Amino acid sequence: MRQLPLTRLGEPNTSSPRSLLLWLMGQQGIIFAGAVLMAVIWMCAGALIPAALGNAIDRGVAQDDGTALLRSCAALLALGVVEAGSHIARHRLSMQNSLGASTRLLQLLSSRQLDDREGWRNDARLSDNDATSITTTDLDRIGIAIDGSARVVGALLALAIVAVVVFNMSVTLGLIVLFGAPLMILSLTPLLRPLRRRQQVYRSYIDKVTMLGNDLADGLRALQGVGGEQVFAERYGRSSQELRRAGLKASKIETVIGTAEIFLPGLFVVVLVWVGAHLLLAGQITAGNLVAFYAYAAFIATPIGIAASFLDQWSRGLVAAERINAALHLLNPTGFSSSPNAATGAVGRGERFGVRGVKLATPRTFTVIAPSTPDQALAVGRAVEEQARLSDYAPRPTLLTHSGLRLFAGPLRPQLDPGGTRSDAEIFAALEAAAATDILERRGEGLNLVLQERGSNLSGGERQRILIAQALLTDSDFLIMVNPSSAVDATTESLVARRVREFRRGRTTVIVGMSPPLLAVADEVLFIRSDGERAVRGSHEGLLRNDADYRSLIRREE
Repeated sequence: MRQLPLTRLGEPNTSSPRSLLLWLMGQQGIIFAGAVLMAVIWMCAGALIPAALGNAIDRGVAQDDGTALLRSCAALLALGVVEAGSHIARHRLSMQNSLGASTRLLQLLSSRQLDDREGWRNDARLSDNDATSITTTDLDRIGIAIDGSARVVGALLALAIVAVVVFNMSVTLGLIVLFGAPLMILSLTPLLRPLRRRQQVYRSYIDKVTMLGNDLADGLRALQGVGGEQVFAERYGRSSQELRRAGLKASKIETVIGTAEIFLPGLFVVVLVWVGAHLLLAGQITAGNLVAFYAYAAFIATPIGIAASFLDQWSRGLVAAERINAALHLLNPTGFSSSPNAATGAVGRGERFGVRGVKLATPRTFTVIAPSTPDQALAVGRAVEEQARLSDYAPRPTLLTHSGLRLFAGPLRPQLDPGGTRSDAEIFAALEAAAATDILERRGEGLNLVLQERGSNLSGGERQRILIAQALLTDSDFLIMVNPSSAVDATTESLVARRVREFRRGRTTVIVGMSPPLLAVADEVLFIRSDGERAVRGSHEGLLRNDADYRSLIRREE
């Protein structure tokens, strides 16, 4: 059993959708090879059963040879056991292939989505709608395509074996199998290009409807307040109808392929049996051969059906892989790294902001780092975290929190105290420090307050104050907070600044942001200049008096 989550994800080949699928097959390694082997054994055992059946009729029944009949029956039994056993093993390995491939992609996407080591870029994140549609649709299709790839190898090899065996019995029937089966499969390939186009259109409408659904759910309270829910509901309805029409267009071709999966094997059975019956009447084959031919014709329906089904699965997989490739490029346009320490020669974060060799935090002080531009904030926070990890003044792991973090749906208390080790008094002390007790008082539910998804039943400022309380309750020796109160009004922000400083007295706290109330209560301020050449350290009052750039920054913020 493979251990999850996967520890080695590898670097995906995103040069094309096909390359991504082939890379996933290679990453599955021995599991994919095992699934192919079991598929080959399963199909080959099934392909040899008709030969054993025909042999039993010709040698055991027609020639009244009991020993030959017994040997043939034993061969049939053995082939049946092998077929059943390999089919069970193939199905198990196929599930591991399907789930393993989709899990690997999910981990790659989620790890990069959550990884801020290269700095915070809002445009380099998947939207909620994209993440939802990829995880609910595309990953499953990728897994099914990988599973189908293993099965189709066994199916094609089984067709080749059947062709050879039948050819030895009858050249005419052998030629029918040798050329007829591939031609039936190839006859479906012209449908693949239009099918893929229609599936791409259908996939784009899925994204659109998912986005509208998420927006409608998130904004329902506001829409009800202004009476706009009907307008958005009608918009969602129109998009749903567009999705339905696109789905119907794609399904027309899928229906043709599905019909072919039944019709073509049936036609093949009719042709083989008709030709075989004429050969029997002409004395060119035996009765046992005819029974074997019929069994072969019935058997061939399975590999032809698998091959026809694979064409549809592969087309869907390519559409999904194209979507996932785009997501991987968005999340990491410069390429993936399977190891956090892979970029050994990379420039350190501190160097990027002109603070090389500068100590970004002083132990047991309340420090505020003021970057010149807002988009540097989280990257600077990461620089502090990196420096703390490499230094000896962080006795325990550092904690970095920022306003982009989200609350989960469910009761409030477990989110503030996941381990269940805090008393009510301790939790309320942290809420008091974050100026968040009024949130509970207004709703009257206390710590049993139930949050909706992403805390959508709270305002932006309320969510930030809950996150501050959550960070304070971790009791971290080294706490880094990035823009913790950017959505809080000035009066409440001043209250939060004073209380958090007092709550964290004696421990190392670094706030990254340009909030005047936080800067005003800081033990020390580190100002990173816009020219990126140097950083200036001092008190808030001292920098206001002596540094024109800092003074200009504070006036702009006020």
